[in-house]
Amino acid sequence: MGEQVVKRLTKSSDRSIYIRQLLRDIDALEKMLEQDLFQKKPVRIGVEQEFCLVNEQWEPSNSATEILKALDDPRFTSELTLYNLEINLDPLPLTGPCFQKCTGS
Repeated sequence: MGEQVVKRLTKSSDRSIYIRQLLRDIDALEKMLEQDLFQKKPVRIGVEQEFCLVNEQWEPSNSATEILKALDDPRFTSELTLYNLEINLDPLPLTGPCFQKCTGS
């Protein structure tokens, strides 16, 4: 996951850029649907959990980079800011006890 800088869209030029990017994403999705680019078999499920990092005062803690380095685990990634992280489980075939496997039961 890359780094995303979020800012308020106060100028009409910023809103125009945002709308163009959004439309480009929609066009890409439309192309993938039209060209049947989604894998159909095996059917899989995935699990991710996003969470916020806070300090002792429950304020955002910009420590994602240090935590990721200490974890050294490719299943953990940064999310939009330096105070968000995400963990992704490996995709599982949607069969049998897959939901139990996701919960560790």
